[in-house]
This record gives sequence, C-alpha cells and structure tokens, in this order.
Amino acid sequence: MIRLLKKEGLRTIDLELNTVEEMYEMALTVAKDVDVFMTTTDTLCQGGGEKALTDVSLDKKIPILSSNKVGIEEGATFGPVADFYTLGKMSGEKAVKILKHGRKPAQLISELQDPPLILINKTSADIIGIKIPEEKLENFQYVQ
Repeated sequence: MIRLLKKEGLRTIDLELNTVEEMYEMALTVAKDVDVFMTTTDTLCQGGGEKALTDVSLDKKIPILSSNKVGIEEGATFGPVADFYTLGKMSGEKAVKILKHGRKPAQLISELQDPPLILINKTSADIIGIKIPEEKLENFQYVQ
C-alpha cells in the first residue's frame, strides 16, 4: 500500500506500534502532519488500537481509512472490508474444486470479493465533515 501511495505522489508515515497507548500518543503527535489515518486489520487495531485512533480522529477531524469492519462500525470513518459470509462462500467453492474435482490449491486463482463492500460510518463522516454525493452512494453502505 505504501508503494502504491508513493507512486501516486502521496507522502506516507509508516508507524510501527506495540500498544494501544502508543497508538493514541503517536496519533496525537502526527495529527498536525496528516490528512488521513490508515489502519490494517491486525491484532493491535482489533484489540483497541482503532478505538484509540478513532478518539483522535473525531477530535482532530482526520478521517480513518480502515479495512476493519468492526472498527468502522465502532467509529473509524470508512473503508473496504471483508464480508465474511461472502468470503466463506468463495472459500467453500474453492474447497469443492479441490475435494470433488481434484484440483490442486496452486491451480486455483485468487479472487477479490465482487462487489467490494465499502462501509462508511455516517456519524463519524458527519462529525469530520465528509459528504458523499448521492450518486456515489450506490457503491457504499452506511453503518450507524
């Protein structure tokens, strides 16, 4: 992701943190230098880190691009997330190809969820001041 952003001419700050407290403090420290926070779906974010970041996000009016569905439901601003039902179905279809049709896992093609599920936390977007044009809403789903 960082390479893609840099390729597009966007400056990134990559922070490696170990605790929720570090995440909160670092977010406060860099808030004056960033336009958006971006999180991953790792154990720190899922274990309270994203909530700590959300507190800073809403206070400083900096959106969070998240891939964590629960994080968006709990206050992160927006992002593409996994729909676990859809991914489970896709995995099941691949298992059938392996178990019933003798395909080897290496023969299967990786796929993306289609259509992607992009969530927006309406409450957080409103607080930050993000307005989604009505014609774009067909591609998104609001939570809260």
